[in-house]
Amino acid sequence: MSAEKECNVVFFGGSITVGSSSSQHENSWAYRVSQYLKRRLKGFRVQIYNAGLSGTGTGVGVFRLQTEVLTYRPDLVWIEFAVNDYWDAAADEQKVLSSLEYIVNTLIRQNPLTKIILVYSAMKGWKACSDVHEKVAQHYRISSIDVQEHIRSLVENGVYEWEHLFADDVHPNDKGHEIYASYISEKLQQHWTSYMIPGRVPESCLGERRYAFPRIVGLEEVSRYGDWKRVTSEEESLTFLNDTVREALCSRTPGSELEFTFYGKCIGIYHYISRDSGICSVQIDDQAETTLDWYYPSPGEFLSFYVRSDLDEREHVLKLKIHNDKNAESNGTLIAISGFMID
Repeated sequence: MSAEKECNVVFFGGSITVGSSSSQHENSWAYRVSQYLKRRLKGFRVQIYNAGLSGTGTGVGVFRLQTEVLTYRPDLVWIEFAVNDYWDAAADEQKVLSSLEYIVNTLIRQNPLTKIILVYSAMKGWKACSDVHEKVAQHYRISSIDVQEHIRSLVENGVYEWEHLFADDVHPNDKGHEIYASYISEKLQQHWTSYMIPGRVPESCLGERRYAFPRIVGLEEVSRYGDWKRVTSEEESLTFLNDTVREALCSRTPGSELEFTFYGKCIGIYHYISRDSGICSVQIDDQAETTLDWYYPSPGEFLSFYVRSDLDEREHVLKLKIHNDKNAESNGTLIAISGFMID
């Protein structure tokens, strides 16, 4: 912690960290734990930053790390991606090991005194990939708190039924968030000294994937053809923009195209999904087109349904075009892009 007696705390995760399904932000586990930390750290000016983003796991987190976590020079980082990483881990455990390892490794290398705590949220059927995340925790000697096992104990011992604590298969309701926060605060109270021990970078790596400089690139160098509008969060009508995603390129016009030139071996589109979203096609160089349906039955959020990490390390051209047709359930053909994830 800095000589100015400041302590910067970042909560980094998905919708559970955002506080989804809590009736108000103050009821979320992250807010409740932040209040505990402020009480515990009397004498420090505790700054809290919530870098949660719904629908994202560590695979997107590696690209968000620089601008949405490291920029705050954190002294303490909470990482909660075990639920959203379940699907990636089931398909390819190495992908999750590599992405979480990059996040942890980079945090420690930026500041060896940074404290890191992994939080394993609960998923119905107890499927959150805590075992995969724990491999990274053990390898880097960082702390973890297994909320999933705590919830499992409560449910299997008849203290609560799942439906009493959760709005669906993953999102805790107010009571669930309260139990999350109480359990985490209790663990901190009991084991504060051990949780405040920084991790260390080992000699060997767990993950096979090596990231070079993953980042999200803005929209300045995108070529536009057709009816596109660059919008910002200052425009009140655009409620889908927020403190994390402040601008986007938007179009509802079929036939409108984008072209983006980049250098690297990985590309992802940081885009909007909603009940109003349309269908587009994406082509890299002269490869076959991929059709993407960005309709999603939610009010709307930014994430990535498209990531390619199998490219040759050289210059590439990505082309995107909006389709005439749309999902039968969608209210429109909106395509909104906030940036490109490249490495």
